[in-house]
Amino acid sequence: MTRLYDIPDYTLDELYDYYNRVIDHAESLKPAIHPRTRFQVENALRDYRKFGTGELDIDLGTKRWFRVMSHLVEEVGDLDEGQTAYILALAEIGHAAAHLGHLNTALSRGGRTEADVKYEALNRAYVGFGFKCAETYLDLVPPSAASAATAAGSTLGTRALAAV
Repeated sequence: MTRLYDIPDYTLDELYDYYNRVIDHAESLKPAIHPRTRFQVENALRDYRKFGTGELDIDLGTKRWFRVMSHLVEEVGDLDEGQTAYILALAEIGHAAAHLGHLNTALSRGGRTEADVKYEALNRAYVGFGFKCAETYLDLVPPSAASAATAAGSTLGTRALAAV
């Protein structure tokens, strides 16, 4: 039974590929960012890439940027709707990535115990939820900024989240 944000048929390699496609889509929308958030946005995107290649761990590569982006939405008072959506999307990319790291750990345990099986299932759901949130927010970036992203497209063509 498939549930909302469930991604049981994705391999870990497919999830990392998906992760990179979400980052590609976010990078294609960089013209939408607020000038005062540029430094944080560019560093977050760079660190998200490093996490994807194994250069950074969860704490330095993803959780930190989830927190930074979440606070940035509150701290920069003149973000428009598209800029807010963009920053929230980056926070959710960090959220998905953190749980992708946890999923990697869960898979390495091989489902030895019932707790391992549940840990894997919950982290798969969190990864799916994070990706779904990121895509939802990126779709809220105005068409003027999205026109720069025609090569990436507004839909990532995911099969697991299509039912949502």
